[in-house]
Amino acid sequence: MKSIAEFFSKIQSKQAQKILIYTIAKEAIFSISKIDIPIGSITFSGKNIILSGLDQTSKSVIFIKKTAIIGEMNKKLPNMAVVDIRA
Repeated sequence: MKSIAEFFSKIQSKQAQKILIYTIAKEAIFSISKIDIPIGSITFSGKNIILSGLDQTSKSVIFIKKTAIIGEMNKKLPNMAVVDIRA
């Protein structure tokens, strides 16, 4: 029987990995488009990134630089492939 400490360490490990993925997405968007997006505005749906709460100019800049942002994220996330960004 596994102890509760092992159970909570697994949950903590998964949460840390999730935060790392969101941080990498935020940094990739900022490095390419110079738009600072809060981590709370980023969600993942399958292989898509969904950005919420952005103004129209930010959406346009991200749309124009979408391929570069996706390429940057796929370099930093080798085990996860991002296909599209939706805002």
